[in-house]
Amino acid sequence: MLVPEHDALIRAVQETVREATDPLSVDETHAALLYAPVSYGTIRKIRDWCPGKGSFRLDVLLKAHDWAIENLPKSEV
Repeated sequence: MLVPEHDALIRAVQETVREATDPLSVDETHAALLYAPVSYGTIRKIRDWCPGKGSFRLDVLLKAHDWAIENLPKSEV
């Protein structure tokens, strides 16, 4: 099955993943992913993805997006 807005979907997940991981060092990212349903390698592939560079299974994108949402930096009040 083809998703009409395939690149837009991956780009949206990529933005959320980057927002969650940009403030973290590699070691901190590894630690945050220790018991996550998605691997560090997958997160890195999503971060580095460019249009035309391949695809991801929908369940993997959803898991990565959920993890990123849960790990977004808390805004200081």
